[in-house]
Amino acid sequence: MFVLPPPPRYPTQAAYNAAVAAGHAAPMIETNNILSNPEDQFLAGEGTYVLKEDLLLATPPPHPSEAPVVNPNPLATTPQPETAGTKLSLVRLDVRAPPPVFNKFTSATTLSSSIAEHPSEGRYSSDAKFSSDGSFRGTSLSEAGQSPSGPSNSTTAASAPAFGDGNPLVAPEKTKDPNKRRKPKNNMTKSNSSFISRVIMNETFSKRLSDHPSDGLFAFANINRAFQWLDLSSATKADYLTKILFTKAHCLCHDVNLVTKSVSHIDMIMGFSTGEIIWWEPMSQRYTRLNKNGVINKTPVSQIKWIPGAENLFMAAHMDGSLVVYDKEKEDAIFNPEEEEPRVSVDTVKDLSKEFHVVKSVQSKNQKHNPVAIWKLSNQRINSFDFSPDNRYLAVVSEDGTFRTVDYLKEDVGEDCRLCLWDFNVGMVHTPKGAPVRLRGGDALQRSETQGTSASRLRSGSQASATEGKESNPIIHPVQSRARTAIIPPVLTKLADKDPLNWVTFTHDSIMTSSDKGRIRTWTRPSDSTTQA
Repeated sequence: MFVLPPPPRYPTQAAYNAAVAAGHAAPMIETNNILSNPEDQFLAGEGTYVLKEDLLLATPPPHPSEAPVVNPNPLATTPQPETAGTKLSLVRLDVRAPPPVFNKFTSATTLSSSIAEHPSEGRYSSDAKFSSDGSFRGTSLSEAGQSPSGPSNSTTAASAPAFGDGNPLVAPEKTKDPNKRRKPKNNMTKSNSSFISRVIMNETFSKRLSDHPSDGLFAFANINRAFQWLDLSSATKADYLTKILFTKAHCLCHDVNLVTKSVSHIDMIMGFSTGEIIWWEPMSQRYTRLNKNGVINKTPVSQIKWIPGAENLFMAAHMDGSLVVYDKEKEDAIFNPEEEEPRVSVDTVKDLSKEFHVVKSVQSKNQKHNPVAIWKLSNQRINSFDFSPDNRYLAVVSEDGTFRTVDYLKEDVGEDCRLCLWDFNVGMVHTPKGAPVRLRGGDALQRSETQGTSASRLRSGSQASATEGKESNPIIHPVQSRARTAIIPPVLTKLADKDPLNWVTFTHDSIMTSSDKGRIRTWTRPSDSTTQA
């Protein structure tokens, strides 16, 4: 039997570009992932963290139809595809109890409204979802894996209302079997789309899925124009389950729906440098392409997340400063703004509230096609966004340095450019010597103007109506200088990789990081026996 020799390995794109620029034959890029076990560790207060393994993802070369980059100069003005390094989405298919919800109560009213009167009334807000009949319901702790007879030991938070609550057109369609999930339309492995270059499946795909433990960890990772599905609980974790190579688009972000996941179904969404979005179900290898050819928004997707508790709805941040809500099961249509609010330019004081523009409301009656909602926050790129623990607010960070807190349930916005510190030991926070101390109730926060509905609107226990929230003035103040900003010293500083880090997460037994060049590292947490020793 004749076996071809392995291709030479060039882990960096620079080797490929240099060969093309010099007129030499373009080298092959390593097509297989590489798993190694280098020795490294660092000491923290709770013990020693040991580097368990190092997984280097294969970097795909440019597609043959794509003109190679002749000038690798990073200062060149030639437009390059948007990249985001390597990011991971982790998922376990077993049903686990939700993590403890930590709340810092500020008033007796908030405290009393957050404590369940009976153990069976406990709700976990991040698992709130629509039921099969279209009505909104929350997932109790017993449904999430906790024993129904045992009370919860952790503090629980009241369920937030569903996004679009009050508009039945946003609710998912009824199905005959509520336990059966809808699948995307197209077959990924047999696709003739020019968007997808190639799909490579593991030869023992079915066997590896059947051998996967119920508490095992799946990982989805992107690197340039490649997207991989990995089984991190397998001894051969370097061998991907599925590898998708796209033609020219780079996958920048992705997310897994934790509401709809099961042993036979995973809903994955991916955002691309072309602005397009793919809904992919890896078990059946089926997909649907959304925002095709940028029919709704042509700018790259910098961040994408499922809306907490929703089965169909997810939010994408585009690089033109827009937040767009999509429904994975709806078709796209050419979008025409329903109404344009006048923009007011203020020269002396920048009125940030004017920049929050509802292009299409979630309460709109025109919900036959995507998008479900569009909000224009600014003309600057949105770097990242995330939902608050109570699922009522949205934190958005833009490239212009602003931090926005959005009440996305009411489609309202508040501004706070101050460095906010949550859940830290107050003893760790100290202001620089010589800097005057100003209480939070000072003039900078304009407390006299926000004693009413504005302050109430920013609390998770707010009962203010949408009308009251829109009439109130947002909190706007400049960023404090570094000399006046409290300093939180790091407990530990560790050089985790030679390349810039793109992603970090914490599991029950390890810390995982990914770098700009596709290197995934797993650091084992110290065990009780090691700590005692």
